[in-house]
Amino acid sequence: MKKILNLTYNLLKLKFSNASKPVMLSLYITNKCNLRCSYCFIQDEKVPQEVRNSEFTLEEIKKIIDDFYRLGTRMIFLLGGEPLVHKKFGEIVEYIHRKGIVIHVNTNGTLIDKKIDELKFADGICVSLDGIGEANDSHRGKGVYELAISNIEKAKSVGLKCRIHSMLTRANLHKFEELVHVAKELGVMITISPAHYIEAGNNKELIIKDDEYRAFWGKYYELKKQGYPIGNSLYTIEAMINWPLGYGEIMMKNAKLPEGYQRPIPCVNSKYYVGLSADGILHYCLKPGMPIGPNVKDVGVLNAWETLVKTRPDCYACASTNTIEYSLSSCLHKSAIANAIKFQLFR
Repeated sequence: MKKILNLTYNLLKLKFSNASKPVMLSLYITNKCNLRCSYCFIQDEKVPQEVRNSEFTLEEIKKIIDDFYRLGTRMIFLLGGEPLVHKKFGEIVEYIHRKGIVIHVNTNGTLIDKKIDELKFADGICVSLDGIGEANDSHRGKGVYELAISNIEKAKSVGLKCRIHSMLTRANLHKFEELVHVAKELGVMITISPAHYIEAGNNKELIIKDDEYRAFWGKYYELKKQGYPIGNSLYTIEAMINWPLGYGEIMMKNAKLPEGYQRPIPCVNSKYYVGLSADGILHYCLKPGMPIGPNVKDVGVLNAWETLVKTRPDCYACASTNTIEYSLSSCLHKSAIANAIKFQLFR
């Protein structure tokens, strides 16, 4: 609770200033993974081998965390690849915890049972699932679904907070409600991201048409209103329903919107939120096609961040549930606060 209050205090300070601080950091500690998901852009054969095998050492990670802490980071999402394959994973989590930083771990769920003791300092665990049984395993590998579900139950049994996160594609669009019911049975929240937000968008078989997307968000909204444990805020779902452009399009600051549409909340990427990939590159945004920032291994965290702030792209918003939620949280929007409270209460 102390870490949550500290995060909230720092967000409040930013709310009443015009400063840019990376309060939230997505830290990709490794690109290595024990699975080969069909839409994973990191393991694509077009990606150079050295990038696919990129991984920070423990000492590099400690230095990165120290530098970002001095810049104002109070919440870190640990990602990969699969972060739990990092040999120093437990030490990394404990180091972040000792700094008083909120930690959320994104995982495919298959190694939780083997790393349960190393996860004890995590404030939240996000398990990636794309559907029930074969709907999930066809993308992630045979037996992954059952193992992930079993490990969620094990994590919950020792008091760890879990949620399910799903990548929405054409393959699971019409079966997604089944996964919502599973989340309810498990007593965990569920959130989603659209496939066009990552380079899975290059796989035409996974892409959803805009009219289908809009219909889905309407149904998703109704499930949320009915009390299902959907972690995406009502504001975010409404923003997706009312998105005025194509779902893969980015809204620029000077964009003229169709009549009757309102601008959504502005994006805070490279203002209050930033991503650092395992090869050392600091990212304005993790959406494909966006420009990249400097490499912290070359110029250091402080210089890389200052460059990012000065050269921020002239975009305003996009149809990414992740980006909208980050922006809501940074602004302490009432919808984000309500969701945070619900997550803390879910066991």
